[in-house]
Amino acid sequence: MDLLDHAQLVEEEDRRRAIVARQEMLRGCGRKNCMACGDPIGTDRLAAMPNAVRCLRCQEGRERWNRRKGQ
Repeated sequence: MDLLDHAQLVEEEDRRRAIVARQEMLRGCGRKNCMACGDPIGTDRLAAMPNAVRCLRCQEGRERWNRRKGQ
């Protein structure tokens, strides 16, 4: 498996977890934990972004990673 295959698998898993988290929210399960690290998503973040599936720290890390790979 090369680097691109691995990146694609990571992206697919991330997308799958985001879909599951969103479905839980819609069902009223009230997912309040980050899908990346499992820590609670801050109330300020949820107030600003009710559909957030990552805590601020993980989301910022994800955005830095995306910028580095040129997306």
